[in-house]
Amino acid sequence: MTTPRETFVEKLAQCNFCTKTAAYDGRTKMGPWAYMCEEHFEIQGVGLGIGRGQKLKLRPKSFASCVVSEAGDKPSSEAIKKAVETCKTPSVTMSVEALEQAVYDGVWYPICPHCGESTGAEPDAKFIYCDACSKRFAIINPYF
Repeated sequence: MTTPRETFVEKLAQCNFCTKTAAYDGRTKMGPWAYMCEEHFEIQGVGLGIGRGQKLKLRPKSFASCVVSEAGDKPSSEAIKKAVETCKTPSVTMSVEALEQAVYDGVWYPICPHCGESTGAEPDAKFIYCDACSKRFAIINPYF
């Protein structure tokens, strides 16, 4: 589970002050936010927490590596179903009632199969990370 002091990212950025890999995303003593390596966070960073900064952590790649699609980051529902079966990844299927509400609200709240908490998702999402436990799960949406 993440705290306001850490966040998951798909890949680590380069430090805005040098060529090293960034370990933090945070506000600097000069005011603007920046990606910072350990060394520059010690020199330029203002600390961790809401409004200050976060330590960057890589997301697990297991599910993403199973999704093979010519569409890139927008895999088809069939590709998602195949990945769910291959990787044994938990999934949630959108109902027609959930679709109607999501179209009206612009968001829907599937129940995370890992922890049981609801988490916000865009109606056309293919997979998301739970806000509560930070675990990834597939969204099977037969309507998109």
